[in-house]
Amino acid sequence: MKQSPALTLEGADDQAGQQTDTVLIPAVAGKRIAVYQIYLSAAEAMRVTFESGDSTWKHGQHAAAGGGSVVPYTSIPWFICDKDEALTYTTDTAAGIIVSVKAAAV
Repeated sequence: MKQSPALTLEGADDQAGQQTDTVLIPAVAGKRIAVYQIYLSAAEAMRVTFESGDSTWKHGQHAAAGGGSVVPYTSIPWFICDKDEALTYTTDTAAGIIVSVKAAAV
């Protein structure tokens, strides 16, 4: 059985909502970023879109108003960014949000 790689990358961002691409984990030369867990906490209900770089949609997640949303850890990544591209996210509203992920360079 193949083991998942060590979760050596963590990204976190806490801001007043970005409706533009925000880098959560910078690109790793020659590698892809594999996301194994996501935590969101939002001031109001919103959709968070995770992307590879600034254009390739990888995963969408809803966050409830005043609460958290967790995509639990799994040994199989929820999604993987393209090679040599950063993990970015954007929201559909300008409300405050905390975004946290656990990932590995693969």
